[in-house]
Amino acid sequence: MVAICVAQADHGINAAGGFPAVFFLCRESCLLLRHIFIIFLGATAFFWSLLINKKKILLCRTLKNYVEISGKVVFKQYWQADERGKLKVKHIVQFSGGAASAYVAWLVVQEFCKENTILLFHDTKAEHPDAERFRKQVSEFIGVPITEVSDGRDLWEVIKDNHCLPSSFIPFCTRVLKQEPAEAFYKEFDEQGIEYMLYNGLGPEEWPRVQRSIVRGEVAGRTVRCLLAERQISNVEVKKIIRDEWKICLPEPYMHLKHNNCIPCFKAGKGHFYKVWQNYPLEFAKAVQMEELIGHTVFKYKSLAELAKHWEQQDINQPLDFGDEGLPCVCSA
Repeated sequence: MVAICVAQADHGINAAGGFPAVFFLCRESCLLLRHIFIIFLGATAFFWSLLINKKKILLCRTLKNYVEISGKVVFKQYWQADERGKLKVKHIVQFSGGAASAYVAWLVVQEFCKENTILLFHDTKAEHPDAERFRKQVSEFIGVPITEVSDGRDLWEVIKDNHCLPSSFIPFCTRVLKQEPAEAFYKEFDEQGIEYMLYNGLGPEEWPRVQRSIVRGEVAGRTVRCLLAERQISNVEVKKIIRDEWKICLPEPYMHLKHNNCIPCFKAGKGHFYKVWQNYPLEFAKAVQMEELIGHTVFKYKSLAELAKHWEQQDINQPLDFGDEGLPCVCSA
């Protein structure tokens, strides 16, 4: 419209004649543009609200399934039974062999029958040998056998096959050795039409991970529960119960490490590798060999071999502190 105004002005349109008409057209065009802009903003806000509401719906679908019964917050679906009075749902505990998943397995068995509980385990072949002893004792204590579904390779074979070192940014070790075998197991249940719920050992200390696991489960069409987080049972409490009440010694790695996972865990930080270097030299040496084989380092700027030389020069009377505190005694009383 600016071009029209200029063209008309060049042809001698005076203020008393054509200018009001041109002014009227310009004003109407501005109003039209403003209305289009407002509609665009409204449409954008609408679509954003749909995306936000979708996430809210996922969370609401999770929360609405909870109901308070006798002072406890439990899942409504738990109380659905068939004509024989047996629960329809299978309860699959992601049984890593750590203290948290062991106690969650016990909680599930207490609330439901043993026949409907599955202890699903994936062998990475890179854990401490004492982890196997602990898993067997827990399995016998709660009266549920271990169901193993594994890839078959160990951590080191997976690293070689992928020509890469895993990390917290590319945790393909977890995907290959745990997630993919688990998905294959869940798929069999889906194909057979068997309903199931998943349980992990995430506690109140790991609330962001709890949220992610629940929402990811909802997106995949599965119900995921984190009983320790729901009931605010701390990791310290769990270990104390297993050691003092169950009379089962915790896995030996808990004397030095925070978790009973692979040794070493490539997703962990320098503090973890420092303790592996101190207490598990053979496993640390394997990690050094993998760095040399792959041609990359776990951490920036320094290889594990260089870090080991640096640690050797430290005063043994003043050990490095990476913040790992509160490690419990592992033996039962």
